[in-house]
Amino acid sequence: MKRHEQGKARVIPVKLRPVDWRDAPFAKLKALPTSDKPVVVSDGHTIDEAFFDVAKGIREALEELLIKPATITDGGQEKVSTPSSFLPDENYLPPAPKKRPRSARERPSSQPSSSSAQQSTEASESLVVADSSVYVKYVCPNCSERCYLGDCTIVSRVNEGMILQPPPHEESQQHYARIHPEPLISSRHIKEMACRSCYNCEFLLPYNIERVNNMRIAVIGDIFSGKSHYIASLVHELQEGHMQEMIRFSAIDDQVTHKYINEYYGPLFLSKHILPRTLPGDAPARDTFRLGTGIERKSLMYDLVIESAASHLTKRVNLMIYDASGEDYISQDRIVKFCQYLFSADAIIFLIDPLTLPGIIAQLPLNFLASLPPYYQGPQIRVPILNTIIQVFDRFNYLEETEHDLFSIPIAVTLSKSDLLQFLPPNRQMRLLMRPPDNNMPDIDTVNEEVKVLFQEYGLQTTIRTLQAFSHVKFFAVSATGEPADSNDRYRNVEPLRCVDPLYWILHQLGVIGVHEAEGLQVAPRSRFWSWLFGKQ
Repeated sequence: MKRHEQGKARVIPVKLRPVDWRDAPFAKLKALPTSDKPVVVSDGHTIDEAFFDVAKGIREALEELLIKPATITDGGQEKVSTPSSFLPDENYLPPAPKKRPRSARERPSSQPSSSSAQQSTEASESLVVADSSVYVKYVCPNCSERCYLGDCTIVSRVNEGMILQPPPHEESQQHYARIHPEPLISSRHIKEMACRSCYNCEFLLPYNIERVNNMRIAVIGDIFSGKSHYIASLVHELQEGHMQEMIRFSAIDDQVTHKYINEYYGPLFLSKHILPRTLPGDAPARDTFRLGTGIERKSLMYDLVIESAASHLTKRVNLMIYDASGEDYISQDRIVKFCQYLFSADAIIFLIDPLTLPGIIAQLPLNFLASLPPYYQGPQIRVPILNTIIQVFDRFNYLEETEHDLFSIPIAVTLSKSDLLQFLPPNRQMRLLMRPPDNNMPDIDTVNEEVKVLFQEYGLQTTIRTLQAFSHVKFFAVSATGEPADSNDRYRNVEPLRCVDPLYWILHQLGVIGVHEAEGLQVAPRSRFWSWLFGKQ
């Protein structure tokens, strides 16, 4: 408090829970949230909205602290001017980007120091300069490039082609917009279903991208591991409400709904037909859903709202699910070229086809194999994509744009097509083949141990050791269809089994669901709130 009174620091009380603090030394200070209601008190707002208000207040305070005093010459005398808040100024110039230290494993920067040049500029220009770390920058869900929301064009979804607000062109206005991107909550914005257009790829960003947490889930695996089938069944299970504590799951826009119905739900659940293989990124003709602008949508985006059973607090996230062809994971070059979303992913669901495990084919009954589609009837080649991804991650961890350690993200190692395991001798009663009564961590822990035993029995000890590169790993078994397809590539019934389990564990790891201390979980060491506060998603 003494440093606060001396102007050397800023004390900002944040009310997390109800407390009597009238006699505290900081009781006279303005607290956050601005509603004067504690964060956990659900009084007309969700916990995400309360933290958004807290983050906005802290960012505004940071702007004041980060503004450097300007030396102004007046009649031969020097005066120091320290503004109390940041406002657009016609004489304002944005600063050069500031390098940020990465981690202990990062190589030291080889760039020469520019402190003397900055001092010269400040003395000669006599301008007010703010630190660029308060810029709000987000990752585009489509091209995976980072963009300033304030530099994006605001367009209408109702009237295609209508520009509601072009990006600012003057430098002072541009800087202000990068710090304070306009929220799309005005009457006109709502009536026009306004959203921002990414200036890198023209993709229409989620309208609430700056107001809620954006969670990117990458589903990866070999060519025939069943990634598309798994995504189809995962979304279907969520839409049917098969997740504990979930109160809403809906597509972020109509285009997501059309893509899911046309490419996933219709062929699999209505026609009961095997989904076509996802084409690689450099295929000459891609039979996939495209946006009206001709841009191919690379992810399925959903609005997910969770309510805690213990505290009854609600959390809201934009859930983004990514799929790609297995061919795009076979080399480092293809991963970098076609799977950029991996480097901003919050979690990975890694599917392993049981038919690639040594010894599985040999133990399946011959009459059963004869009834399967041709690609089931011979041992599949297991591409070592895990090693390839680890090599790329290790290299990309040195990038300044990589805002978190890529090896710290949760990875759900998932045995797909688990329905095939029921045909293996001896006929064991495994929990992974049973439908869980509800999502719960003890049940998931049991399946985790069963899958690790299977990996050890069928020669995947090396894979288990390789996965030690990641800090947070769990093993799962799922079946997207509940049964294998027949020789005509069709299913009698499509009944997904345990498809929600990997996502449920990931949401626990990222702090969206559950009380980790009560369940003995180790939370992934990432502060989602603070990275979001500084616009580093």
